[in-house]
Amino acid sequence: MESKEKKYRTTSKKSGKYVKHLEEYVVDLLSRGRVVEALHYHKELCSLKPDRTRVIELGYELSIRTFRFDEAEYYDRELLDKLANNKKRLIFLRIKLYHALHNKNMVASCLKWFFDEGGVHEKNRDEILDIALSYDSHGIDKLVLQYLQKQRLILGGGGMKKLKRNAVQALVDGLSEVCNAKLSCGKSS
Repeated sequence: MESKEKKYRTTSKKSGKYVKHLEEYVVDLLSRGRVVEALHYHKELCSLKPDRTRVIELGYELSIRTFRFDEAEYYDRELLDKLANNKKRLIFLRIKLYHALHNKNMVASCLKWFFDEGGVHEKNRDEILDIALSYDSHGIDKLVLQYLQKQRLILGGGGMKKLKRNAVQALVDGLSEVCNAKLSCGKSS
């Protein structure tokens, strides 16, 4: 038995730490990809503390991972007030939601907010950059490069290669458009 599970299972339901240990166990299950189990235990959390911010956040995360986007919208509305002082957390969850929905424009909008205004918390930086780099988008690549320059960071692994490859492709596409426009102009005269 894992330590988080043991802590949860050995805590009495009457204990003040029961909900905290159950939350930790759900987070642990999610981190290990055990989403169905996490859903089961999240239901228990909801029955105990439905208005608790962390319970709502976990519900948001679970709804994204299980592609239940109607629930994600519900959790988003619930978190608007609760995370008024922590807009970064809400925008981070929204990036994950929009990425799951393949909504590149909304991902770009959230990334722009993070990179321009919110700042990226170090513990979320890798996940945000992974999401950003998953798109072949010159606009998102430009946001990433500006952020990296501002923060004086360098992408490791294949990140910079991907950005360079996307930039070269954008250049080729632009040149192709110009050449095609000139050819079509030449034909009409």
